[in-house]
This record gives sequence, C-alpha cells and structure tokens, in this order.
Amino acid sequence: MPEPKHYVIKAEGAAFTLNATADAKAIVRRPLPEDHPAYVLIGRIAAEWARLEHILDTIIWELAGLEPATGSCLTAPQFTYRPRLKMMRSLIEKMGLSADIISKAKQLNKDVGDHAYLRNQCVHDAWFVQEDSQAPEILGQFQSFTFSNKAYGFHPVSEGQMNDTIATIGNLIADALSLQAMLSAELATSRET
Repeated sequence: MPEPKHYVIKAEGAAFTLNATADAKAIVRRPLPEDHPAYVLIGRIAAEWARLEHILDTIIWELAGLEPATGSCLTAPQFTYRPRLKMMRSLIEKMGLSADIISKAKQLNKDVGDHAYLRNQCVHDAWFVQEDSQAPEILGQFQSFTFSNKAYGFHPVSEGQMNDTIATIGNLIADALSLQAMLSAELATSRET
C-alpha cells in the first residue's frame, strides 16, 4: 500500500488536513456564483409556476362570478397550488358543471400534484457547483431525505433536466388554459339559458 500523503485543503476561510493515499480525490462544493447561468433557468421555473397558479386564480374568480380584484382577496392568501385546486374543484362540482369539465379538473389536479415536486426541488433545494479533482465542474443540488424523496445528498442536475421541468410546467399551463376555455364556454351557455 502506498504511503499516505499529507494534504491541506482550504475552503471558505478554513483549512483542513487530510492524510490520504495518492489515488484519493478531493471534492469541493461551493454555492453557485452570482452570475451562474442556472439562475436564469431556476427563475424561469419559478415564474412559469407562478403563471400556472395565476391561471388557477382566474379560473376560481370566473367560477365564483367575482371581478378580479375582489377574487384576488380570496386567492392571494392561498400560498400553494393545493388550496387553489381544491377551491376550483369544489366550485366546479357545486355548480354542477359537465362531466367533461369535472374529469378535466380532476386530471389537472392530479397532474399538477404529480409534478409540483419538480418546481419545489428546483426552487427550494440548495444549489452547488461541485469540483472534483478528477472530473469537470458539476452543477447540482443537495437534497434532503424525505418521505417521498429518499435521495439524500448531492445530485447532479443538467440544463436539459431544468428545461424539461420548464416544458412540463408549460404543459400544465396549456392544460389549465384548456380547462379555462371549456369552463368559460359552458358558463356562458348556462348564463344564456
């Protein structure tokens, strides 16, 4: 076995001593620099999700027959998509709207719930750049162990994965807008009769 070598590692104002063999590798994680391009994608993910929640708000206002400023008094305190979807589905069922609309609302509820973790992970998990003495710089997040996500630790995240998340949110937005169009048409017809 090779003789251990003495290494000094300096990171963020601290120095550490490590005794290791020559084949050891050093891994350093540091926060993203302020100008890292990942911030643009993280921002797009957050902004697109906010747009989705706004569409849910406008659906609720329309269902409740409220003008937007008054409706926002009810929906603004709802901090996540869950109460918005519950409110929307309750109004749809209370109003006795068509089975197609009820089905589409249930599917939207399921799809948003199934994909919310993508947004939450991108926005809430800590981002780092990992530097490995034997590999190029890697962008990733540190994920906590949770009931639904048992993947604890640093996990690489590619630009492609982030763009896929943006596309998924775009699909959810398209589905919400489609539901809104169906609702508007059915509500307009019911108001004429």
